[in-house]
Amino acid sequence: MKQKLICHSIALIGAGLFAIFSRTETALAATSEWDPMGLSDDISAFAISCDDAQICYYIASTNGNGVFFSPDGSSWEGYNTGLPNPLTIYDIVSEPPTLPSHYVFAATDQGVYRTSAYSGGNWWPATAGIGSVPVYAIAVDPSTPATVYAGGPTGAYKSTDSGTTWVPIGLQADNIVRSLAIDPQNPATLYAGTRYGLFTSLNGGGAWSWVGTMADNVHGLLVDPSTPTTLYAVFLEDAYKSTNSGSNWTNITHGTTKINCDKPITALAIDPFYSNVLFVGANGCHMFLTIDGGTSWTYLQDSIGLNYVRALGFHPYLPGHLYAGADMGLFSTAFLPLPFQRNNQSGIYSPTNPTLSWEESVYADHYEYCIDTVDNDLCDSTWIPLSTTSVTLNGLENKTLYHWQVRAVNNEGSVEANKGVWDFLNVRRQVFADVPIDDSMWEYIDTIYSSGITTGCGVNPLIFCPMRSVTRAAAAVFFLRAEHGGAYSPPPASHYFADLPVAGKEWQEAWVDQAYREGITGGCGVNPRRFCPENVLTRAAMAVFTLRAKYGSGYTPPPASHFYYDMPVPGKEWMEPWVDEIYREEIDSQCSSEGLLFCPEEPSTRYAIAAYIYRAFNLGSP
Repeated sequence: MKQKLICHSIALIGAGLFAIFSRTETALAATSEWDPMGLSDDISAFAISCDDAQICYYIASTNGNGVFFSPDGSSWEGYNTGLPNPLTIYDIVSEPPTLPSHYVFAATDQGVYRTSAYSGGNWWPATAGIGSVPVYAIAVDPSTPATVYAGGPTGAYKSTDSGTTWVPIGLQADNIVRSLAIDPQNPATLYAGTRYGLFTSLNGGGAWSWVGTMADNVHGLLVDPSTPTTLYAVFLEDAYKSTNSGSNWTNITHGTTKINCDKPITALAIDPFYSNVLFVGANGCHMFLTIDGGTSWTYLQDSIGLNYVRALGFHPYLPGHLYAGADMGLFSTAFLPLPFQRNNQSGIYSPTNPTLSWEESVYADHYEYCIDTVDNDLCDSTWIPLSTTSVTLNGLENKTLYHWQVRAVNNEGSVEANKGVWDFLNVRRQVFADVPIDDSMWEYIDTIYSSGITTGCGVNPLIFCPMRSVTRAAAAVFFLRAEHGGAYSPPPASHYFADLPVAGKEWQEAWVDQAYREGITGGCGVNPRRFCPENVLTRAAMAVFTLRAKYGSGYTPPPASHFYYDMPVPGKEWMEPWVDEIYREEIDSQCSSEGLLFCPEEPSTRYAIAAYIYRAFNLGSP
């Protein structure tokens, strides 16, 4: 949720702030081009001051030419009336717009100066009680804006009247205060970075305690606005992170996966909208970005060569708008949406109304998804906008391979998920409760169902019984429907077989008699002629049924080629030519993974007959 924030630069001034970062350049599409803002001076500090109408004023201090003010970020006027010359400005901070005065404070080498954003460029010394000593850092209480804190070589000070008067609040006695930060959710909690480490006060500076295990100069300090127990600090040599209000610290910039710059860290900024997004500016090394709170960093090679970045600041109302003050001037950039990932992965089968989802992309205003059937990593249909990170699709065709992508969009452009690599959906419906959509035989069974060749073996729920053995009578039904179509019904029975009809299963006889007329089967015995309708169909018999249903009653297979180790079967040598032809036509291959075996006398399953019919009658491609 957007909220109005105080925005100020963090300019880390001092020698010896050397970071051991490892420079990692990636394909991260972080920013668009950097745009000059009309100031080409050497920038030392930067602030944005916004009023209630979200009209913002830009203030930048320079090394040598004082302070400049702009109502639009492009046209600038000198803003120096009342400031001594020469003057070094270390920090600029704006009050929130809840007070009519709406002061802007400058921490300088000659004390604190203040001005109004509407004053036309007049500054007044705010030194009563603090004197004209150097002040390195200023922090404004967001809940009581007239309360201001300052820190410098003579300790910490507090003002409750917008800087008109100051009182010392401790950390004196040579404990140089270089940085200040306030817990935005509990403003009585104040942090001070000093030459002797980090101190905290839980009562607005009334008392201080040393925290953490570090005892070095703390030149930069930030509080995560969404999780105030998370702190970021720049110590003598590196940047650190604490997730428990400073009690323990982890180095987030040292090591092979971090930044390797070997230069001073001079600026640090946290995005007020996405607190895991931080920027580090380092002299001579441009900038570095983390989008995971410091776990990993990306080196940003900018287009204009911002070698010496001394001030960084985010816009308080425009997510993804960053400002950088450097030796070459003041620049702005607006971020493309940052890279993100889809949650769905290629190869996951979906029902006909799958839900597609993806991670949130930082800086995305909205998302657009595309789904089509062309595998070319391009949208061949239409990008469809939506504001959420998921969408449930409807109307997809069963047994259709779709390709899809989602992209994050803002005013600067768009970024596709997974670095532009598209995903696919192999859309499948689940008809039978016992045949899941990722079953290796799903294609065969779904096809013979949709073709009307089978209606399953049970209802409530509808089931297929894939591992059940197929009877000879059921095989007659399967193959006649495969040959003539799912709507086929045979003519009345002619009573060819002595063991038909079977009481209670009179339906069998008409199918069996038609299979006999077409030469698909000759029965299972003679004198009298028998069919054995309740016997299971062996794998060898299924080979005969399949080939005769496909080619007709006059079909005879070529001689055996002796493909299988378990054939011929003594006394049943007739089987081998039929089985070998099934192998040649790639209708079946083997029954064991331990060698080329056919298992000719084992029962045929409903799984197997679905595959035979699918392949023999060219019903599709799995």
